[in-house]
Amino acid sequence: MKILSSFFVTCIIVLSYSCNKTSINGPMNVSEVYIYTDQANTKCTEKIKNETKEIVLTGFIDKSNINVKNKCFDVFEGQDNAMSKRIQIIITDNSKIILDKILKKLGKVGENEFIKIKIKGIIIGKQLYINGGCIMGTYITISNLNCITF
Repeated sequence: MKILSSFFVTCIIVLSYSCNKTSINGPMNVSEVYIYTDQANTKCTEKIKNETKEIVLTGFIDKSNINVKNKCFDVFEGQDNAMSKRIQIIITDNSKIILDKILKKLGKVGENEFIKIKIKGIIIGKQLYINGGCIMGTYITISNLNCITF
C-alpha cells in the first residue's frame, strides 16, 4: 500500500511540473495564444498548431476596435492599442446580441479607455497576404453570449 501511495504522489508531482500555461486551456494573454499556435513558425500552406481547440483569452477592448459591419473586434494584450499585441475575435453566430453586450459595457467608459474582457473561443488560422508574401494569422471565433465576460 505504501508503494502504491508513493507512486501516486510521484505521478502527481511529475504531472504538475510537466504542465505549462501554453499546454492547458487556462486563461492566456495574446502573446501566449501566439506561442500556443506557433504562428511565427507556420508556413502559409500549413495549419496553425492547436487550430480548432477551445481556449480562454484575457485582454482588453476599447470602442474604436469594434467592427459591427464585419462582426469582429480586437482584444489587446495591454491597455495601449498603439503599442500592444492584439488578436481578432470573429463572431460566427448571434453577432447582434454579442456586439450589443460589448457596446453597452463600453458605453460606460471614455473614448480611449479600455475594459478587461475574457473570451472563450475556438482558434482558427487564416492566410494573410503581406508585402507579396503569405503568413498564417491566428484568430478566435465565438458564437454565443456566454463566450464573453467582463
